This record gives sequence, C-alpha cells and structure tokens, in this order.
Amino acid sequence: MKYLIEEGTIQQAQEIRDITNEAFIADTFFKKPEYHMRFDFETVQTMINTQDSVFLIAKTNENEIVGSIYLNWDIIETDDSIQITGKFSAVSVPPRCEKKGIGKALVKGAESKVLSIANSVTNNSPKKLEISLQMGVINLRKDLFPWYENQGFITIGEIRPNDP
Repeated sequence: MKYLIEEGTIQQAQEIRDITNEAFIADTFFKKPEYHMRFDFETVQTMINTQDSVFLIAKTNENEIVGSIYLNWDIIETDDSIQITGKFSAVSVPPRCEKKGIGKALVKGAESKVLSIANSVTNNSPKKLEISLQMGVINLRKDLFPWYENQGFITIGEIRPNDP
C-alpha cells in the first residue's frame, strides 16, 4: 500500500498526539509510564508552530492518519558553504499498523523534505552544500538500529542511554 506523506496542520494536532502516544504505548511494559505519553496536545501545537520544523504524517487512501514523524532543521551559511542538518525524531507507527512500510515512508518523507529545503535554500548558489540527516531516540531499542541501517543510516558518534 502506498501512503501519502504530507505536512501535519494545527487542525490535526490532536490526531498527531494520539497516533504518537499510541505508538509509544508499546514501550510501557519495560519503560516508565510517562515514556509512552510522549506528547500532550499543547506540545504538539507548539511543535507544529515552531519555525524550521514540521510534523509529517502518513495517510491512507481513506484519509486515515497512520503514522507521524517530527522533523526540524538548522541551516548554517558561511562565505563558501551552506550546511543543512535535518533532525528527525518521534517516528510513530502504532502497533496495529506496524510492518506495512509506514515507518519507511515517513523516513523517506523526512529525507525528501530536507532535500527540498536544500534545493530552495541553495537556489543555484555556487557555495559548497553539505546535507545531513540525524535521528534522535528516546531510548536504546537495539532492534531499531538494524532497521535504520537498512534504510541507509549509519551510527556516528557516541550512543548513550537516557536512563541510568
């Protein structure tokens, strides 16, 4: 099945909150209860309204939201280069929708968004362009690393758990 990836709107904040929290509920058996309640309504509204960031949502042909991903980016321009760093987190696919390609579609959507931003920022500039995409994780679910590696990501730097 193909999924439509689009930018979430303020009118969809409640649905984004619900789908994210539903996805993180799977962690409650082993994790602190507050970890699966990832966002409240006000936080999602704030994130949607934050400059240089977006929630991307995956929708079915029936217009049902079945996943979301949060993306923000930094643009640093010097005399000879433009560096764009996209950072995604909260990749959220609820258990009822897993293993259907939704997470992969969301990550590809984040990649496309960063490339689109790079295209609009450079606007045929002769400056050197550097683009990177980074992932933030709330806990060290070792099962996720092979999945991201299959999407073309590599681990760079130190990996540290959030909990002692």
